[in-house]
Amino acid sequence: MNESGTGWLRALRPLCLATLFGVSLSACAPFPEYHAPANGAELRGQVVENALSVLGEPYRFGGDAPGGFDCSGLIHYAYRQVGMNVPRTAAEQYRYADWLHLDRLEPGDLVFFRLQGTVSHVGMYIGDGRMVHAPSTGSNVRIDRVRDRFWRARYAGGARLLPVGSSNDGSVSQFLAW
Repeated sequence: MNESGTGWLRALRPLCLATLFGVSLSACAPFPEYHAPANGAELRGQVVENALSVLGEPYRFGGDAPGGFDCSGLIHYAYRQVGMNVPRTAAEQYRYADWLHLDRLEPGDLVFFRLQGTVSHVGMYIGDGRMVHAPSTGSNVRIDRVRDRFWRARYAGGARLLPVGSSNDGSVSQFLAW
């Protein structure tokens, strides 16, 4: 068999070996490093627009697509639309965050909250002290103020995934290197 006819087989080898030895591929293969496009401001705008485009969609536990979202599913969806793969759950997103003070947040940054003692809620900062998020069962994706009494009392921190300015050195948060 010639060299070009076996490329697909070579590509499947890690998966076959992982399956053979009962190892999760995510546990043995590093997550690919992400390099954001040169215009971070434009990308931030697209991510925020993606999140705002689903305002009014119902909360659905485990949801990450139009038709229903949970809090981390909304974040996952908004970033996935621009080609970025972020962790799926709020706890995973929180664990890999590069932290920011509340006063340094920019549109597209993430805001985390402690509900019932643990970090279990995330929203996307959209500017002017506001966030878009999928709050809870029985509600819809909506905009709230981060400094409202309820959210301010539970605020755990903010995190940045995208560069702020119009240029980028190619690096982004460790968020995407897990």
